[in-house]
Amino acid sequence: LDVYLGDVNGDGAIDILDAYAIGQEYEPMLMSSESTTSSADITQDGVVNYADMYFVMMNYLMQDLTRTDSKVPEEFYNGYDLYDVLESCGYFDEDTSLNVELLLSEDVVEAGTSVDFTAIPPVDYVPFEYEFSVREVNDQTWTVVKARGSEATTTWTPEVAGEYSVKVRIFYDEVEYVWQDNKMLTVTPKPVVIPEALDDLSSSDYYVAGDGSISAPLELVVGEDAEEAIA
Repeated sequence: LDVYLGDVNGDGAIDILDAYAIGQEYEPMLMSSESTTSSADITQDGVVNYADMYFVMMNYLMQDLTRTDSKVPEEFYNGYDLYDVLESCGYFDEDTSLNVELLLSEDVVEAGTSVDFTAIPPVDYVPFEYEFSVREVNDQTWTVVKARGSEATTTWTPEVAGEYSVKVRIFYDEVEYVWQDNKMLTVTPKPVVIPEALDDLSSSDYYVAGDGSISAPLELVVGEDAEEAIA
């Protein structure tokens, strides 16, 4: 990657001024149209959008030291930092159609059954990375089931019944996550399977323990004195 891509204003630094310039012309819903010749259109595809902001984010706060007139990168402009610019472009809006979408192959499964998670990014021409996590609704701790990587799909097999929240986050390079989406997954208990050998027995002849194991019923054994007392 060219370390100077993202220098929209040509001052030798990639900083908040470049991000701000892109933000002023940002049209996230437009695709290539050859409609602009702006310097903010880094990819020169005719529209200023995610693909252009991507290069600023990748090379943020870098300086072209081969130039004697390059300026020191700035982190703030009129009180705005990079996060503010990205937020104004809709990067952190979970309700926007520009957000990542999480798809589950099933939303109700039995414990021990695998579920596929798939992330649908807002655009397909930016090399996002994806992280998938789950947590039981009564637990505040997220468990990462697929660490951050380029694969937009993963599979998880829940072993314990319950209600789970599934989360995907997508990232740009070293930048903090850009979007996330959550979906609910219901995991039902495994059904109890009665062995064929017990088919001819009545339910009073055995009992099923909480772990699904099957045992003979308990028998109460009493001595002669107790029998007389009962009588």
